[in-house]
Amino acid sequence: MGKRKTFGNDIGSGKACILVKEKGLGDGNHPFWKWLSEEGFHHWLNHPNYGMDWVFINLNSMVCAPGMPGIKVTSTIREHAITAEEFKTIWGIFMRYEDLKPLEMPEKADVKLLLRDMYGAVTEDEVTKDEMDRLLLKGEVPLAKNSAVSTVLNEWLKNPFWREYYELAPSDKCREMIALEFMYSEYDSKEIADEIDKIEDELTLEDWRHLYKYCGNNPSKAYIRKKIREMGGTEDA
Repeated sequence: MGKRKTFGNDIGSGKACILVKEKGLGDGNHPFWKWLSEEGFHHWLNHPNYGMDWVFINLNSMVCAPGMPGIKVTSTIREHAITAEEFKTIWGIFMRYEDLKPLEMPEKADVKLLLRDMYGAVTEDEVTKDEMDRLLLKGEVPLAKNSAVSTVLNEWLKNPFWREYYELAPSDKCREMIALEFMYSEYDSKEIADEIDKIEDELTLEDWRHLYKYCGNNPSKAYIRKKIREMGGTEDA
């Protein structure tokens, strides 16, 4: 591996500023400007938007400066632009620890932190506060109506095999079970595992057969077979 490019020689070198470039940022109505405002960022010296499609954003001061033609406002981290979505992800990571001491880490995954990791930010347009609090299915929010869960599910469903597995499920409960399995694969959380245990009690013999058909060499195969036989059935329909 070659030597990585560095900026400065001292531990304190560089600024906490990131350069973001995104098509359309020259328009003051671009959604990213609204997102920055909602997150608490404010304009440097109230400079206007000069029609450039980049912006300097300081993570520490939470000041942002619209790009100016021919002018480098300040040095930036790694001296290269990133996209708006990439910035949201970075900001979301830091927001995980906003209320913690420098070396303090959260004891367990928090619903809002998971969402921030995935989307960089959470707005009421994406998911309500109540849905966030119940994302890991501590409540009764149907998966189909939870946009955050649906986003994770849709990523899995890009695979034709997983899409067939989900869409051909014989019941809504079975589909919910499959969606929970996908979520559990993403976030190994006790809340999801507990909800899976609850739904298991509501699955029918037909549901269990469907799970068995698609489980391949999954370690759960023997367990699913056991559940089928406890219900007086066989693996074949």
